[in-house]
Amino acid sequence: MIYIICGASGTGKTTLLEMAYERLTNISIHVKGTTRHKRQYDDEEIISYPDGFPENKYDYIYSQYGFEYGIEKIQIDASLLNNVNHLIICNDKETISKLKKDYKAKLKVIFMIYDAPKDILLATQKTRNINDDEIALRLKKYSAIQEECLNPPYIFDEVIKNTYGESPAKSMIRQLKRIIENYDSNSSSISAVLGIERQQMAPYEVSENEIVQKGLLFIIMAMNPDDNELCNIEYSIKNAAKSKGFTPQRIDDNTTFEPITQKILSHIELAEVVVADLSRERPNCYFELGYALALKKQIVVTAFKWEKIHFDVNGYSRIEYSTYAELDKALQEQLALFAKNGIK
Repeated sequence: MIYIICGASGTGKTTLLEMAYERLTNISIHVKGTTRHKRQYDDEEIISYPDGFPENKYDYIYSQYGFEYGIEKIQIDASLLNNVNHLIICNDKETISKLKKDYKAKLKVIFMIYDAPKDILLATQKTRNINDDEIALRLKKYSAIQEECLNPPYIFDEVIKNTYGESPAKSMIRQLKRIIENYDSNSSSISAVLGIERQQMAPYEVSENEIVQKGLLFIIMAMNPDDNELCNIEYSIKNAAKSKGFTPQRIDDNTTFEPITQKILSHIELAEVVVADLSRERPNCYFELGYALALKKQIVVTAFKWEKIHFDVNGYSRIEYSTYAELDKALQEQLALFAKNGIK
């Protein structure tokens, strides 16, 4: 049987997997890939590929907090073949839905909550060496997960409650064992249990503009790998960004199965700074710039000096250049000003 463990950061997902592997028999843990660096609380269930996934390695790929995560069918199929209970951590609704469609009755989704006082919930995030911006992002994801659970049809089959002050070994493992051994289901109590979450998280709701990944610089520009000018523009922007401590990303830097338009909008929402190069007069670049403007992002508009600009960007930082060195230098100066004002 396959068990998807889903829940917000700090609810005890990794702890549950560790204890399950140590204390229960016939258990395997899914080793996921990610494009982020490993963190203090990651265990063997995470392999880091900061430079991108190996080609064709992962069958299910999803985005979270600006990074990609990958799940392999080969691990799942091997566990089913050997009649081993396989545990996977995954918070992405679309990926969970695909897995349920592919594996049907062989898969259950377990939603985890952390039943603790409100101040403990926030303190739990802070003790994980996570900066305030990412805490805001995680708390927003916390609320989003709730909403999806409370809107039927549920994608969750069971609930495990990690209660503050109780021994995880006695509480969470007991609940997981009951689920694996197919005792009475908790699914009828999902709405009631998630009601606890709604009450806990209400004081920490944040606006969309607060949900950013610190230091992320998203690049809007025309793309054509056979166009040397565009390749040089991309290199100049990324070089300037890295030199000032930003993390530059263009939409084609990571490949996922997420629809391209949604992926672009998600990256703009996450970005702290957006650089929009309007060379080549691409309509999609103007659409993406308009979306960034609507979100009141920190924006730098760039273009060749001879480029015709079709959109009123007066009042926003704008760099006109005739050489790539000019672009690099001017952008570094602008990003240095952002950094001086506490951006990044």
